[in-house]
Amino acid sequence: MLNWSEIEARVNEAMATAILPGLAMAVIQAGEVVYTHGFGVTSDIPAAPAVTPETVFRIGSVTKSLTATLVMRLVESGALDLDRPVTDYVPWLRLHDPNAARLITLRMLLSQTSGLPTSLDYAGWREASGLEAYVRTVLPSLPLAAPPGAVYAYSNPGYNLAGYVAEAATRVPYTTLIQRELFEPLGMTRTTFDPLLAMTWPLSQSFLLDDDGKPYVKRPFVDNTGEYPCGFAISNVDDLAKIVRMQVNDGLHDGVRFLSSESIAAMRRPHAEQYTLDERTYGLGLRQRTYKNVTLVGHNGAISKYGAFMWWQPEGKAAVILLSNRSANFWGAGDRIVLSLIDSMLGLTQKATPTAPAKAEIPLAAYAGAYLSPNIGLAVLSIKDGRPSLSLNGVPLTLELVYGRLYNGKRPKGGAVPVGFAGTADAPVLYVDGSACLRVSEPLAGCEPDVWAERLGTYSGETDRWHLRLDGDQLRLYSEDDRIELPALPIDDHRLASDFGLFEYVEGETPMLVGGGGLWRFYRETATA
Repeated sequence: MLNWSEIEARVNEAMATAILPGLAMAVIQAGEVVYTHGFGVTSDIPAAPAVTPETVFRIGSVTKSLTATLVMRLVESGALDLDRPVTDYVPWLRLHDPNAARLITLRMLLSQTSGLPTSLDYAGWREASGLEAYVRTVLPSLPLAAPPGAVYAYSNPGYNLAGYVAEAATRVPYTTLIQRELFEPLGMTRTTFDPLLAMTWPLSQSFLLDDDGKPYVKRPFVDNTGEYPCGFAISNVDDLAKIVRMQVNDGLHDGVRFLSSESIAAMRRPHAEQYTLDERTYGLGLRQRTYKNVTLVGHNGAISKYGAFMWWQPEGKAAVILLSNRSANFWGAGDRIVLSLIDSMLGLTQKATPTAPAKAEIPLAAYAGAYLSPNIGLAVLSIKDGRPSLSLNGVPLTLELVYGRLYNGKRPKGGAVPVGFAGTADAPVLYVDGSACLRVSEPLAGCEPDVWAERLGTYSGETDRWHLRLDGDQLRLYSEDDRIELPALPIDDHRLASDFGLFEYVEGETPMLVGGGGLWRFYRETATA
């Protein structure tokens, strides 16, 4: 029997430490909802309404699991095929790489192996026709991050395209289709994409922190119909528990077949490895990872400072759903809450450390070189006397073999990141902390920090305010929301690499820093002399 008073005390303590104004939680045990609860508040006004299990939040990329479930329903009905080229459904589709459109399939889109980039715009179309307009006008402008089918490369545009393929094949607008095929059959009565409908329900705002570390409501509320399938759903823990119960009960919803066992298995099956110590993989709209000898399945989400966790252990039929109105600091706190509850429900014991084999399974010398990733920055792999070492954004890491193609990269001052060797000797791919890094074909130009002297100052955008400063001969980048400052390494005269990721400086009437492979834009607000 779970002690809910103790659990609530731990949650409240975690929220206070992470500065999370509000959080909602649902717990599923033996396939049934056993607990729902709300913590904290929904706004920064005096006597703000409390969060309850009925409170709706944006759920970010947990939406991808909903879109994937919709696609699987249409596959079962015969309207879609996972392995046909998407041009069979959208013949006029054009992408930045002319040859890519005819190679990409729904399976690639749902498994994050299409090669499409990360990219996301919070503001855009408000009309129902926005999704088609996005596919016609935005997709062709986005350079591919990798060849189709080659590597795991997390993509919001890929899911927007998958949602539009469903729309095109059925000739039913995406939001109408998912309402008909998913929300209504599962009884998800408080799940929508329409902000005007959501505001008639108990709705939580999202939060940033001011200069004193006090939470305040983030404005405005974002909307872009062109990006709905990848991350714009609004829901609550009660509704999300219904789709999770269907998953842990092998496709049954209250005894009625909703998805076949084969479709459930296909969604959970690893389609793309990420080369991490917890064996992270991506299926069809679902993530997988190993925790204490069992597999956890689910998804995380973040959008406009909202955060979401939806994780379950299929065999044990145990699950935890968390929705938060502040995403910064939520990842660590939320994960600890999820794992402690999974521990308690299933009585898990610690997994033993794997024994490393005598030698690696790869020709290390073939992987030497510089690699770039929007999420990781710059990684430079060197081989000396047959031993690999890695410089990550200018910081040297000692690589220790874990097994086969996986190493543990240990930092000089403590901490480590997993490093995986994927691809082939002819087309090498380096995974750092679960993100694919592609080798640079041309030598990097290099750049002295003082080239950036005229670009110092404050940059603000949808998700954060950044302060770029020069400390001696070292560029440093500070995140107001994370309250962390890290070294920034100039790669050339327009790109910076740091543990925050890769940033590009773009000239213009209002200069900006672009991060996350085009995902975030931060405009210069003030300059530093």
